[in-house]
Amino acid sequence: MTDVDGWSDLADTVLTGPTMAGAGGSLLDVLVRLGLEPVERDELHRAVSRRQDPAGLLLAALVTRAAGPTTSPYAAVPAADTTDTAMDAAIALAATLLGRPDSELAGALGTTDLMVLAALPADRAGQLLVDLVTRVAGLPSPARDAAGSALLALVGRLDLSRIPVSRIIQAGIPLPHLTAAILAGAAVNRLVSGSAEALNRGVDPAGLLAILDEASRLRVPGPDAGPVTAEPDTAEPDAAEPDAVDEATFDADEDGGDSGGGTTWRGPIEHRDEPGTAPSPSPQTAPPPGRTAYPRLDVDSHQPRPEVVVIDAPFDVVVGLQPRKDLGLTATGRMTFTAGEIVDLDLVLVYDPSSLRPQLDSRAHISSTDADPYPVATLSFTALYGEDLPPQRRIGVHVLRGGKVVAVAWRTVVAVDSAADVAGAPVPASREPDLLDLTPIVDEDMPDLVLTVFRADAADGSRFVWTAYPAASGVTVPDAPNASQLDADATGFAAEIRRTIQFSQGPQSDYLELAGRARRIGRAIPDGIQAAIHAVVGDPARQTAPTILLLTEELSVPWELAAVTPSLQTPWGGTSPFLGAHAAIGRWPLSEHKPRPTPRTSVPVTRSAVITADYTGVTGWGKLDSALAEAAEVGALFAPASDQIRPSLTSVIALLRGDPAVDLVHVALHGQFDAQGGQEGLVLLSDVPPAPAGGTAPPPKPLFLTPAQVEVGNLAAGPFVFLNACQVGADKRVLGDYGGLASTLLRIGAAAVVAPLWNVDDAVAAAIARDFYAATWTPATGAVGVGEAVRRIRATYTEAAVRSAAPGIGATLVAFQVLGHPALRLSRG
Repeated sequence: MTDVDGWSDLADTVLTGPTMAGAGGSLLDVLVRLGLEPVERDELHRAVSRRQDPAGLLLAALVTRAAGPTTSPYAAVPAADTTDTAMDAAIALAATLLGRPDSELAGALGTTDLMVLAALPADRAGQLLVDLVTRVAGLPSPARDAAGSALLALVGRLDLSRIPVSRIIQAGIPLPHLTAAILAGAAVNRLVSGSAEALNRGVDPAGLLAILDEASRLRVPGPDAGPVTAEPDTAEPDAAEPDAVDEATFDADEDGGDSGGGTTWRGPIEHRDEPGTAPSPSPQTAPPPGRTAYPRLDVDSHQPRPEVVVIDAPFDVVVGLQPRKDLGLTATGRMTFTAGEIVDLDLVLVYDPSSLRPQLDSRAHISSTDADPYPVATLSFTALYGEDLPPQRRIGVHVLRGGKVVAVAWRTVVAVDSAADVAGAPVPASREPDLLDLTPIVDEDMPDLVLTVFRADAADGSRFVWTAYPAASGVTVPDAPNASQLDADATGFAAEIRRTIQFSQGPQSDYLELAGRARRIGRAIPDGIQAAIHAVVGDPARQTAPTILLLTEELSVPWELAAVTPSLQTPWGGTSPFLGAHAAIGRWPLSEHKPRPTPRTSVPVTRSAVITADYTGVTGWGKLDSALAEAAEVGALFAPASDQIRPSLTSVIALLRGDPAVDLVHVALHGQFDAQGGQEGLVLLSDVPPAPAGGTAPPPKPLFLTPAQVEVGNLAAGPFVFLNACQVGADKRVLGDYGGLASTLLRIGAAAVVAPLWNVDDAVAAAIARDFYAATWTPATGAVGVGEAVRRIRATYTEAAVRSAAPGIGATLVAFQVLGHPALRLSRG
């Protein structure tokens, strides 16, 4: 008999975890993808038939939704030599490998004969992986990345049938993608029970759930993984009708539909059979027929190491589709196509033109059909010599369908001077996979224009490569990337803008300063990209302002303020020189570090929170009368009224950890950015000790909520956040990643953040908040997205308006930027 306690332990632990609010739907999706053996389905059904707790209901839903078990993605690897001689050689080689010092581990993994290790017995293979994962996790970057990349190649060669799942998870939490690749090869029951054991040993549930999600996506359907059509074996009768279950216990089924009236229950509790019989689960609807594919990008230098290219010698780039995810690629996820259809795809190669050069074309066209589901095209490139170019070069492919981006993939190659240098070339550093999940920004949700900005191969990081992807097929996409040169100190440019506003010489001076800097920003945008912007924004057939999503590795420069050439003039942006007045712009950071969130297009709001503070008597920070009134007004907009969060470090950190779990956070406080990290963030207040007898309590002291402190949060509910505080939208790089307050909120789970780059006037900022929610929330119909609301506010800042000296016209109107999808909408949950 199969032991199903592992499933129950896993569900119980995840759903009762203090930081895992709303995680039930994610866990259910993982377990459904893993699938169930028939005997497991029967025993789970019997075990949960009487349970009405959240975990029981989740498992009941699993019984009805899961198909047959999936299998290891490595099942097709050729069988290893299992003779005693081969096993002895494998054991000896494993011992030699583990005996190498940490400094040599990456190189040793890259040169080890994998087929020899494939003969390891299952127990020895599991122990080898535990030891290697533990050591790799302890290496400093980039040695850890290189060793992890080399270890990935070993995973599929080993017998993974008896890997110690719990120990792998405990060692591999810092290496989520490598750990997921290993766990993808385990049997489902072993994976589930080992995950439950790891949780009981104190592993972070959120980190484990992310690993399980990726592992489940790597597995492949087994021979019996069809839809569920038969009922499980009879269980004991139920005694009574179940109580109603909270709709928020875990996410709805994928169709999200209603059964035609009343409550839509989770799991098999929509009806009961006659007394004395077992409850019969609703039959699983078969998924629509189709085929799936992942982006492919391979490099073949025709050298002993295909990923090492020789400068000035042509090498092949093979791009197209493949049936499984390539763990060596930094790529987006799975694409799904309808069975029977012919799918035409355009492949656009993306590269630094000063580093790589195509021999002929940098674009290709392929068609995917049922008969040929994984077509490819081969293009030829040459690596160029450059004094400032490092050995590692990047090349990417954007997959377009009907002019829309549906997938992105990147690969790193190493360039050497001659063929004699190939063998000794370093192993390419592994850029973590899944650069960005494009699902929310493709198809109907795709913005009118997607711009990508990534760092080129120049050593000082001052060169950036742009690409443009309009949604309209009539807009020409540049055939090649467009590179631009920025000063090495781009953050210094942003700091000058902040200082200009901080030490303002008056509204007209501020406007002229910003308009002049807008021209400088515009000149940093390549001509080809400006042409695409003009074609989209200036389309005479357009009736509303377009949306632009900026996927960028450069967060310091306020690209929203760019003044392009020739100047824009539109019905909705008027004569404003700023691009962000003519288009609703959202930016999203491209980062290789995890956890990496995904831009969403909707936030249903059922509960909200407001943070403000009375700074009366606080040294160095004046009272914000308008902010106090703003917080009261905003809080009253929602039903129920917003939770009022005390401006203390303890209360705000609790909120950022999901206590209470809210869908919207509005902040009206003092704020400050400090590139040196000494004093920056939101200005909170210390707790005040009781007043002495006959005396008065001292005023509270200011305390900064810093981006580093925000890192400890976990906004699992994915709230929208409005930061109405000076300078908190500014950003900087910290240890190779983004370190600003707004971008850190995205990293811990916020769906989107609106925040200002520089000082904002108290009264004007309060008025902006009123206008923002009047456009995005108050209307029963016709509410606009957050990007459009911010665009409308920017459009009111014109030279004529400044000269009129009208109240409220100042630089605060163009201070705010949107970190998130430009079309994101707030909806009533």
